[in-house]
Parts: sequence; structure tokens; C-alpha cells
Amino acid sequence: MLSFYQNNELYADTIKFLKLKKMTSIIKYFKAFPLILITFLQFNSYSQNDYLIKKYSQLVFRESPYATYKGAISLSMEKAKTMRHYAFKYDTNNQLIEIQHKLGDLPYTAYGMEQNLMFPCSKVKFEKLANEIHVSFFDHNNLRIEVNGGIYTAKYKLQDDASPKTLTFYDKQGKIKENNHGISNYEWLTNDSVVIEKRYNLEKELMPLRPNFLFFETHLTYDKSGYVKRMDNYGKNGVLENNESGVATDEIFYNEDGIFVGWKVYDSNGNKVTGNLPNVHHGKNIVDGYGNTIIDEYFNTEGKQMMNYQGLAKTINSFDAFSNVIEQKRFTIDGWNQSAPIFKLLYDQSQRLKEIGAFDIKGKRTTFPQQEVAFFRMQYYNESGYLKEQAFYDKNEQLLNIAALGGGARVIHNYKGAKRIRSKIYDAKGVLLQTVER
Repeated sequence: MLSFYQNNELYADTIKFLKLKKMTSIIKYFKAFPLILITFLQFNSYSQNDYLIKKYSQLVFRESPYATYKGAISLSMEKAKTMRHYAFKYDTNNQLIEIQHKLGDLPYTAYGMEQNLMFPCSKVKFEKLANEIHVSFFDHNNLRIEVNGGIYTAKYKLQDDASPKTLTFYDKQGKIKENNHGISNYEWLTNDSVVIEKRYNLEKELMPLRPNFLFFETHLTYDKSGYVKRMDNYGKNGVLENNESGVATDEIFYNEDGIFVGWKVYDSNGNKVTGNLPNVHHGKNIVDGYGNTIIDEYFNTEGKQMMNYQGLAKTINSFDAFSNVIEQKRFTIDGWNQSAPIFKLLYDQSQRLKEIGAFDIKGKRTTFPQQEVAFFRMQYYNESGYLKEQAFYDKNEQLLNIAALGGGARVIHNYKGAKRIRSKIYDAKGVLLQTVER
């Protein structure tokens, strides 16, 4: 699991903006049929249009868009009414046509630590054509939106066996577009059980897996369940090699439910090494019955606990009944990290994130590391549910002017449809400092 700051897209996006820029007999068979039917209907539902709906608490880990979306940990229809989940919708040909992130029966938009790297919005739709699949993205109001740096449509071209051959991103005007990782298109070749992936920008330059994950040509090995279990870095010259952190291979592990539970890294000779963010050899996740990560731990090449690049050996996360993260504690090898606050998250009645705050071990407000900010709050428009305001506060719960905001303390956003068109920055006294047109 990534750190609080890496996961907290809401916070990171705010700061970036503020800096401005898962028969033995016939009789026995028919006696059992009602039970079989009841069990099936508990976990599957048909709509009036004969669409099959399946609900899962998590998505299977998906490092590459080559892999199809899969759900992990099936939920009954009744249970899904009480928590956040993913609803998979299939047509009469058992073709996946839609996935929606939901809270009970309502569409849900994830913010902060609940966001999923490969599921960037409330709903994703899939349109199957002859030899293509077109993917489009929607918010919680069912308005089509751009994601991941302006991507409006993602188009797969398929092999004869229906496996992906290429993926290209497009903007709203239909022009090829780079995503927020600088990638405009993917190309895949299959060699036995290995998928060879190359990623390019608009200049046809080979791009890394992610900006902070420097695997270039990447060989992906999938298991019989379709889960990626190994990734090898073949660099820019098609040869297995170490990246800048000394890593050539990343092994990935899952539990029996298909939940990602850890990884280990090795060099090009198969030796255990530390490297890749978060700069450890072995990352281990302990999850609850719904696949939520409750403990992250890090280990060195000798199997002993170690600290990652942030000085943390372990984090402990707490969740509420809706599967919302409500607290994160961070530890060094010696115990609770005195320099790392306890993060607490609060939600409104619609289960939208409304506050993230830093607290010390005694429960008193403190500040985020290397900042004066003690907490920040979010407000939403009542009708649309879009983020309306973000405000920053000090330990005394007073509005705080911060340098990252150019001396501002509050940001108010305006929208046209689903698109944010304007953001206004105010200082603690309510003076308008700047208006940013989008």
C-alpha cells in the first residue's frame, strides 16, 4: 500500500493546483434446486433488461491495462446495500459492459485514500465492436468525464483471440492524448505465458510503467486466474536489466480471494534486493474479510522488518462499516513514529470525505509533517455532489494561510456540467487573492 500522501489524490491535486499548475438422482437434484437458485440470486441479480449484475467488495490488482477488470470477494445483494462496492454489469452474452463504484444503491465517487489507481471515476463503460473495445468514463451523476489527465476515451484493438493488441488514449476532440503518466498508447505481444508490454508517448519514446516505477519494456507473467504474478524489466534494449534502483523483477502475491497481499523485488541475477518505491525488498499487506488493507509491513532481504523511504516500518488502517478508511497509524521499527501523526478521516452523511486531520498519540491536533496544516475540510454542492470548497486550518482550528496556496486558506470551485471551470482562492480573512480559469 502506498503512503497517505501518495494515495491522497485529493490532497495532492489540491497542492498541485495551489502551486498553479475486484444427481445422484433427478429427485435429489430438484430438491436441491431451490437452494441453488436462492444462493445464486443472493449473489447475482438480473435487471428488467436481462442484464446480469454481480457485486464485489474490491477490484483485483491491475498493474497493466492489458488485464481485464475482475472483482474480488463477492457480496450478496443485501450486503452490498450497506457498504462501498463495485457492481459489474454483463449483457446477455456475458460481455462486461459496465462497472460502477457504489455505496449501497447509490453511485459513489472516491476521494483520497479510497481512490483506485486503475479505476479513476464512479463508472466505466465498455463498448464491444468487431475487433475493438471502447472505454468511456462517467461521474456519480452519470455525466461523461475526462480522467487521468484529460483522457475521454480509451480504445483497445484486439487480437483474433480477443486479447488486447494495443490501447490508445483520446481526448474529447478525438485526438490522441497522453495520460498523466505521459503515456499515449500501449502495445502488447504474447510469448507463451508472457505478455510483452511497451508504452509510448506522442513522440514514440518508450515510457516507464509509472513515473516512479522505472520498468520500461515490461514482461508480464499471469497465473491461471489471470492475475499478474511477475513483472520483469527489459529496459529500452529488450534485455533483462536492473533499473536505477537495482530492481529487475517484481513478484506479486495474492490471497485465496484474489486480493493483493504483497510483493518482493529481485535483481537481474535473481538476487534479493531492496529497491523500487517504497525502497524495500518485501512489502506485506494484511487484509480484513472485505479485502481492506489493515496492516502494511516492510521487510529486508533477510526477512527482518525494515523502514521504507519515508522511515516507516508499518502502517495500521482502521475502517468503518462502509469500508471507509477512518484512521491510519504509522510506526517505525521501534514503535509509533513520534514524527508521524495519526491521520483521522471524517465523512458526511452521504459518506463523502469531509475532513482529514493529524493527531498526536494523546489525541490532540498536530500538524502534517513539515507543514503548518493540522487539518483540511471539504464541502460539496448539495444537488450535484461535486467538491465545492477546500479549506486549511491550524492546530487551533483557525483558517490558515499557506504558501502552497500563494498565501490563501480556502479554495472554492465552480462547474459547468461535470467540468470544473473556475477556482477562487481566498485568504483567512475572506479576501479574494486569485481566480484560476480552467
